[in-house]
Amino acid sequence: MWQIIPERWFSWNFKVTEGAQLVADLDISSWRDRGELHVEGQSYAISRKNWLSRTITLEDGARVLATAERLRFFRHSYSLEIAGMTYILQRKSAFGRAFVLTNDIGVIGTVTPTGLFSRHAVADMPADFSLPLRLFMVWLVLLAWKHRKQQAARSGGS
Repeated sequence: MWQIIPERWFSWNFKVTEGAQLVADLDISSWRDRGELHVEGQSYAISRKNWLSRTITLEDGARVLATAERLRFFRHSYSLEIAGMTYILQRKSAFGRAFVLTNDIGVIGTVTPTGLFSRHAVADMPADFSLPLRLFMVWLVLLAWKHRKQQAARSGGS
């Protein structure tokens, strides 16, 4: 199980650890839906192609490794197409921040905050996906949390 730890109080950059071992650094840009994964000395770019697009891609140089399309009616849910299979990454409940990764069988992964107002989290993603793909799924959850916090700030909530 991974621990997800923000680098600084107001930062949207995170360290992913497993026990005392650093797994990766996840960076979310302050502007737009973009960022990077830094894994085992390699960087992977994450971006949305344009401001109208609902699709976010994970790229290794010029090669697209995965795409996630935000579902239209569920703002913080994504459909992922990986090796011909479809997976859904969505909030576990309408009121919580926990996310589940599901396929046609059921829940196969989770990302759960460790406290009510904390940005610390734990993640349990299926080992049959490559490390960059599992980290991309965690990154998408963190992006959803960032969007939700920005929406609350705009509407005067916390």
